[in-house]
Amino acid sequence: MAIPTYFGSGVLNGADTDAYGPVAFPADTQAGDIAILVTASEGHTEALSDAQGFAELGSQANKTYGVAGNNGSICVGVYWKRLAGGDTGPSVAAVASRAHVGVIHVVRGCIATGDPWNVWAEGVSSSSSASISIVGAETTVADCLVMAIVGHSRDVGGAAVSAWANTDLANLAERQDESTNVSYGVGLAMATGEKAAAGTYAATTATLVGASSWGTTSIALRPAAAAAAATRSFAVVIA
Repeated sequence: MAIPTYFGSGVLNGADTDAYGPVAFPADTQAGDIAILVTASEGHTEALSDAQGFAELGSQANKTYGVAGNNGSICVGVYWKRLAGGDTGPSVAAVASRAHVGVIHVVRGCIATGDPWNVWAEGVSSSSSASISIVGAETTVADCLVMAIVGHSRDVGGAAVSAWANTDLANLAERQDESTNVSYGVGLAMATGEKAAAGTYAATTATLVGASSWGTTSIALRPAAAAAAATRSFAVVIA
């Protein structure tokens, strides 16, 4: 089986309290690609005002720290869609205060029907910290591509995450890292790594530029030939 491949990411949308969208896809997507939309706000649960077929993966409650609208709070949302070709991006509803942002990542070579993941996990910081830990999980099929996703409330603008590490994942590489310092700021970052053999992969670690709250998700995307052995599982870890 061939491990799915990271295709690309769109630009970061949002920055203020207003509604935004359509959130941009990277150029030249095609039917069958898997699009993962990630959103982050300073503690506000977010909603899609025009979903365009995107469905939420997991619970924002499991990726939320602090009080909605307070400086330093975080809430991360993750949504997915299998593209049909010629797709329009989703739009995100306004929030009451502080910044919120979103970005779409695209992966190619996943299973063609049903849920594209074998396993996923999510968690949140228990305090403000510069040491990010993106929860791991256990795959039951070979040749998965793992996406390690973090949303944070660090008020910097530009890149904010570095030193990604996970000895259980091959070819770990940062794919997106951008933040805004509008309305106290939030940011998103994502790396991918390969899990060739089925089994447990530990938490992916990274370093944030200064202490902040953060919410995380890891998603193990299964390859096109994994249909017969595919399973669906779920884990929540509060770090």
